[in-house]
Amino acid sequence: MVLSTCLVLEHQLTLLLLAAIVCASGAFVTMTLFVRSRSFDGRARIGWLFLAAISTGISTWTTHFVAMLGYRPDVPATFDPLLTVLSTLVAIAGSGIALALAGRVPTRMRTLAGGAMLGVSITGMHYLGMFGYQVPGVLHWDGFAAALSLAASIAFSTGALWTLRGSAGLRREALAAGLLALGIITLHLSGMQALTLTPIASETTAAGVGSTGMALAIAIVALLIVGTGLSTSIIDMDERTRADRSLLDMAYRDPLTGLPNRRALQLKMDQALAEGRWFKLMMIDLDHFKAINDTYGHATGDKLLCEVSRRFQASMGPGTYGYRIGGDELAALVFDNPESAAQMAHEFGAALREPMDIDGRQILSGCSIGICSIENAEDAETITRWADAALYEAKRRGRGQVVRFTPGMREADRQRAELESDLQSAVERDEFRLHFQSIVNPETLSILGYEALLRWTHPVRGPVSPAEFIPLAEASGAIGPIGEWVLKDACLKASAWPSDLYVAVNVSALQLRSARFPALVARILAETGLPPQRLTIELTETAIVANHDEVAAILNAVRALGVRVAMDDFGTGFSSLSHLRRLPVDVIKIDRSFVTSAEIDRNSMAVLKGIAQMGRDMEIAIVGEGVETPAQRDILRRIGCDGAQGYLFGKPTPFVLPTTPMLARAV
Repeated sequence: MVLSTCLVLEHQLTLLLLAAIVCASGAFVTMTLFVRSRSFDGRARIGWLFLAAISTGISTWTTHFVAMLGYRPDVPATFDPLLTVLSTLVAIAGSGIALALAGRVPTRMRTLAGGAMLGVSITGMHYLGMFGYQVPGVLHWDGFAAALSLAASIAFSTGALWTLRGSAGLRREALAAGLLALGIITLHLSGMQALTLTPIASETTAAGVGSTGMALAIAIVALLIVGTGLSTSIIDMDERTRADRSLLDMAYRDPLTGLPNRRALQLKMDQALAEGRWFKLMMIDLDHFKAINDTYGHATGDKLLCEVSRRFQASMGPGTYGYRIGGDELAALVFDNPESAAQMAHEFGAALREPMDIDGRQILSGCSIGICSIENAEDAETITRWADAALYEAKRRGRGQVVRFTPGMREADRQRAELESDLQSAVERDEFRLHFQSIVNPETLSILGYEALLRWTHPVRGPVSPAEFIPLAEASGAIGPIGEWVLKDACLKASAWPSDLYVAVNVSALQLRSARFPALVARILAETGLPPQRLTIELTETAIVANHDEVAAILNAVRALGVRVAMDDFGTGFSSLSHLRRLPVDVIKIDRSFVTSAEIDRNSMAVLKGIAQMGRDMEIAIVGEGVETPAQRDILRRIGCDGAQGYLFGKPTPFVLPTTPMLARAV
């Protein structure tokens, strides 16, 4: 029979169309599941291949069965149940083997082998099904036509798998499914052409009145099975999409505050620059956060950051995006409105000045803000650098400042970078000198010792303030060799003083993080010959509180050498008084702000008295700093301070003063 006759005269077109729909649907699901199997290994891949094989076998068998029900041979027809079931199993098993042969990373040979196996299994299913097709008549087979149908099936199946050799996608999957469906339908029609039926006279002229309903029922069941496979794939894809989004969210979002992170900020700026959008960048640094974190613990610090983040987001207007880019560093991108940045800075600063209730504690904070506009920079890196320069200037001017970038800051940034570079070799170039300021007994005015103060004379810039170069040295790591030089030079000079005078040396918090610090102190004392009891190590309150347990162990090791430990600038930090009980401290130096205001501020006077009494009770020596008038010295004397220091007794000089300061002779 010719193809046109097979289609029009010998098939019920409605059922043939239904068979084609089942075929196309099954082919698409098969290709989708096959592509999904490539993303997995082991049992998971086997599971996806099994679903793909089920989809192929059921849809192919249903296509054949429904099409055969639509075939009108004008004689009664039945189906052999054993061969019908066997044909289904052949289709499922053969397609499963074929897809497995194609491989997770399909090579040319794997694709050819898989395509051949898939074509053979589909053809085998078809002819087994036809052998199970029983009619009263004589069947004649055309071997050449059957061979052509097999070749067509292999060609289309191989083409389908070959389409998916490269990167998969919906378009490629649809194309592969189309080729596979076309191969199955072509196989059926060409296979029917290989068959010639010579009917034997019979009174029944149709395959049965229920054939259409049966075909529809079978097609619906097959579509449900195939749809189950498709649903499984869709659900898996949805879960993988959610997982991918979760990973992406983790990569671009801060897990603590929920704010986008530094990567997200960089990406947003790059996009804005590519689109030519105008924006301002605000760099924000929280005030006192390290002291709060060290004092109350990291859990409290985290809760504080969450509350700060909430207030930060509440202060953002339209066209503003907030980010957390570091421990206590925030950033904001402000688009379109030039005035929005200033308004936000004002609102956020005001919000942080309001107390925050964290675990029952009323904590005050604040922030320093640097702002830079895109007009001042040509790329994201530069605008970030200039916003940082503005932030640095804001912190230099004092806490709670908002500073906009100006072109003059470029030069300041360049000089700061040069200064940081010069610090690395300042020790080798012998550019540092120590000055000494006396510490006296406020009652007798006899000198107790001297504090060593570091001075740097730059070969080009001249004298550089410690307030400028010490933070740079700590940030760059140069504080290590500088601190060692200071300690050694101070001990060396003090070893030539009268034996009743001690020297106090400031030590950076960064130096205390090294477990080798006690050994360094011991070595320098041995090299210089200075008795340990004549050396006092001074640390800021924040430095002592930070990394409490580690610092306590290091300070105990230092005190075990016989060296005294002093807490400098006491009263300005956030530390609890309980730290004095748990940390090895021999001396407390009261911050100058309390001493200078005690004459006119009764609260400052109360603080002075309280600290002095506490020192006596805990057997800790008390030294008042910043004494500039006889009245201030008299206050320290009356409340029982052990020592006093300030310009009243002498300014820092390169050489030690006489054992009795000039003030004592004048009084």
